[in-house]
Amino acid sequence: MTAAATKRFPRPGFLGSAEPSFGIAREGWPLVLLAAALAVLCLLAGWLVPAAIALVAVGLSVLYFREPGGEFPATPSGIYAPLSGRVMSTRRVCKGPLGAPALRLRLRVSWFRGYALRAPVDGQVREPARPHVRGVGWLRTVSGADVVMVPKAGYAGRGSILRMSFGQRVGQARRVGLRRALRVVDVYVPTDSEVRAVVGTRTVAGRTVLASLS
Repeated sequence: MTAAATKRFPRPGFLGSAEPSFGIAREGWPLVLLAAALAVLCLLAGWLVPAAIALVAVGLSVLYFREPGGEFPATPSGIYAPLSGRVMSTRRVCKGPLGAPALRLRLRVSWFRGYALRAPVDGQVREPARPHVRGVGWLRTVSGADVVMVPKAGYAGRGSILRMSFGQRVGQARRVGLRRALRVVDVYVPTDSEVRAVVGTRTVAGRTVLASLS
């Protein structure tokens, strides 16, 4: 594998930018600011218990919508973790979401280590031909390798939201969706890929290499 270069994204904006602002996903700022305003109002009114509850809500909101930004490594052959969490399993499957054999890397998502989904590879967004596999993130690299993300719904019955348009080209580690209540995501890679992350490995979105393309 070639040495990883460093990729710097544009400086984050505030509410209008897709990238995080001050380490918090832009989708979380309304809730954080609302809870902070309630805490201030309660303190001014002398309501200590409601103020304490509002401050706890601020802290939980910051943790839930936390999204580290900054620099991301860029390795052309690398397949990066789309979410922060832990590797649950790695196995070969006879039939992946595209109908062909694939290696499946299953990740359990951490709710307090990153709110965004990030592209595991640099590639073009493809549209699945079969209706039952719609809702997945299918990327095809310039070399023709297919990498597919399959989000699993969370406890509340609402999974992630992928924000990719068919035909769009996305860069490695770019923000392509939201975690929401997602608990598990499967990443399907070509069978000849070299798996780099073992079971139990803690992953960081856009920074941990799960596998390398051959």
